[in-house]
Amino acid sequence: MSRGLGWLQRAIADEVRSRGSETFFNELCWHLAIPTGRVTSVGRCGPFEAGTIAPAFYQAFTRAVSALAEKQLRLEKRKFKSIGEFCRLYPYRSPRTEVKALRQHLLPLVERYLDDTGESQFTEGGSEAHYFDQLGPEVLRAPSLRWHQLYQPILTASAHQGDSAPGKLLFALTVKGEELFERTGIKHRKSMSGLLKEYEQHYPPLDVIVALRSLFDEVFPRALRGHTSLKRRLYAIADFSKGRARPGLKTEFQRWLLKEDRSFLEQLPGHVNPPRPTRAGLISFDAMTPETNTVLAPIIADLLGRDALAPAKFLALA
Repeated sequence: MSRGLGWLQRAIADEVRSRGSETFFNELCWHLAIPTGRVTSVGRCGPFEAGTIAPAFYQAFTRAVSALAEKQLRLEKRKFKSIGEFCRLYPYRSPRTEVKALRQHLLPLVERYLDDTGESQFTEGGSEAHYFDQLGPEVLRAPSLRWHQLYQPILTASAHQGDSAPGKLLFALTVKGEELFERTGIKHRKSMSGLLKEYEQHYPPLDVIVALRSLFDEVFPRALRGHTSLKRRLYAIADFSKGRARPGLKTEFQRWLLKEDRSFLEQLPGHVNPPRPTRAGLISFDAMTPETNTVLAPIIADLLGRDALAPAKFLALA
C-alpha cells in the first residue's frame, strides 16, 4: 500500500509542477484515474458512458494530497470565482462519469444563457450593499475612517469637473461610498464596482480614485466579488432554497434549454415528451406547448448540486 501511495504522490506532484499554475483537486483526480483504470463502468446513460471513480482510488488520492500538502504542495480551499471557471471545473466535482459528461455538455449553455439574457437574481449594487450590511459596524470602523479621508477630495475633484461626465461620475462615487461605508440610506442604483470600472476605463487616473479602488478591494476582495456574481447568476436559473435536497432548475430556463438542445435532452433516460395529437386536424394543448409539458430526465437534477457554491480544493506548488 505504501508503494502505491508513493507512486500516486509522485504523479500528483509531477502533474502540478508541469502545469505551473493552480490545479483543481477534483480535475486532477479524474486526470489520474482515467489512464490508470480507476474508473469503473456500469453501462450507459443515454449518450454517455456511466460509471464512477473507484472509491478506493479517491481515498488514496485524498491521502496522497494531504501528505504532499505538508511538504511540496499548498492546498487551498476557496469558492469558484467566475461563471467561466465554474462551467469549466464544476463537472469534475462529481465522481460519476455520466454526471461529469452531462455538465460538460450543458454548462456552456448555462453560461451562454446567462450572458445573452443578463439574468441575475439580484443586482450587483444590491449584492454589494448586502455584503457590507453583513460586515457590521465594528468591521467597517477602520474602512470608514479611510473613506472619510477620501470623501472630500473626490467631492472637490467632482466640483472642478462641473457638470461634465467625469464630474457626474465622481459625484456618483461619493454617493456610493457614503451608502456603503457610512450606511446613510441614500442609495445609488449603480454598484461601486461598476462606477470604479467606468471611471478607470474612460478617464485619466486620480490618486484619490486609486486609493478608493484599493480600499474597496480590501473590504470586498475581487475573488469574493466574482463568487458573489456567480451566486446571483446561478440563483437566476435554479432554486437553492434550503428546504430542497438539491437545487431545481427554474421553469423559464428549462423551457429555453428545451428549445436550444431538445434533441440531446430526448436521448437521456427518463425524458418524456408530451402526447402527440391522436386525430388528424386536432392539435392538443400539450402539443402546442411542449416546453411546458415535457418531463426532463431525472439526471438533469444533477446538473447543479449544493456543492456548486461550496468551497473547493485547489493545489499549487508550495
